[in-house]
Amino acid sequence: MRATEALGVDGIPVSVLKKGIEVLAGPISHLVNRSLASGTVPTALKLSNVLPIYKGKGKSAADPASYRPVCILPALSKILETVVKTDFEIHLAKTEALPNTQFGFRRGRSTTTALATAHAKWLKAEQRGKVLLPKLKKLGIEGMQLEWFKSYLSGGSQRVVWNGAESDFLNVKYGVRQGSILGPILYLVLVADVTSCVGIGDEENSSYADDFFLWAVGDSLEEVGLLLETKADAFSKYAGGNGLVLNAAKTQFMIGGKAKKKDTSAFTIRVGGVELHPSDEIEFLGVKFDSDFTTAPHNAYV
Repeated sequence: MRATEALGVDGIPVSVLKKGIEVLAGPISHLVNRSLASGTVPTALKLSNVLPIYKGKGKSAADPASYRPVCILPALSKILETVVKTDFEIHLAKTEALPNTQFGFRRGRSTTTALATAHAKWLKAEQRGKVLLPKLKKLGIEGMQLEWFKSYLSGGSQRVVWNGAESDFLNVKYGVRQGSILGPILYLVLVADVTSCVGIGDEENSSYADDFFLWAVGDSLEEVGLLLETKADAFSKYAGGNGLVLNAAKTQFMIGGKAKKKDTSAFTIRVGGVELHPSDEIEFLGVKFDSDFTTAPHNAYV
């Protein structure tokens, strides 16, 4: 855990815990064990401060969209989540619960790994129990372990801290708290069944965190277009059923192979009710590809 001096609601700097670890290890271990044994997360550890960070770059300081919210969690909360995350990752590895096509938020599977292979918000509060908890149960998380996650996913509150002033606490209605240790791995569990539910194979998709990349191969442009529309529609329905939203405004598609030699300017597909025209180049994980599947556009950009 990084020794940052940004303080959470508990007012305890991480540096204090590090320096006093010999004295504090016992009480902290007791707190962690009591939480796990009782299947509950202390309410005090589900409180967080949100700091608005100005993005700069000529953006209006009066516009709320010009600020990036950074969530500061209690130091003890991070320790508790780290303990759970370590055991949870071991369990997920043993059960092979996560698909090989998902690279984000996983040790040894970086952006570079995803690009090489592909060459290549969040849950609403009322859906957490309906969607994520049953998936955890299917993975063998039961009893007090499941109760702990149920407690973790409910009852969180946060407040905005700005220039020494503090707002009232408000319940976290959507998703988990930003900056949480368990948030990323729980997201992977949430979408681990996407390929089986949508009906696509490992050779037809790749994903990194919440970026999803799929492709289709066919004998004609029309066949490929139909395949892409079918897959995109199935994915959109899957996302909706899991409390997620397919961002059609950020969705692109590109035509490669022999079809790209034809005039495809009038060719369109519909994704999430939005009509999309083919792009000459497409960006995946910050790298630009052209219709020959080379990185020439990215090389020129760099």
